[in-house]
Amino acid sequence: FSPRWRLALTYRMSGEPLGGDADVTQLSVEVDGHLLLRGTGHAGPYIGLGVGMHQLAWDSPDNLDDTVYKMGFNALGGLAVPLADGGWSLLLEGAYQYVMDWNDTIDASSLRVSAGLGVNF
Repeated sequence: FSPRWRLALTYRMSGEPLGGDADVTQLSVEVDGHLLLRGTGHAGPYIGLGVGMHQLAWDSPDNLDDTVYKMGFNALGGLAVPLADGGWSLLLEGAYQYVMDWNDTIDASSLRVSAGLGVNF
């Protein structure tokens, strides 16, 4: 939304929907603010902070399907490479995601590394 700042909306999924037999499934919708250190239209690094809402579902041993919604916070850094005359970006990103604990039983906080395509509006 400015020559050096970008907003990113992300949807993430992990756990059982991806074909595994995980005990915990996590669906996340996150909004991050990125500071582009070289500005838009240039390949270069960025740093950012963000917040998210996380739906955590746990298949309990007693076959009770427990689901809870938790807030999360992100700290991240990455590399953005513009593509197609700046209409798209290739993103390589590393982040720490803090998710509030669930009943002192499940800690869904994590380090993550991701790659993806972004559409620039």
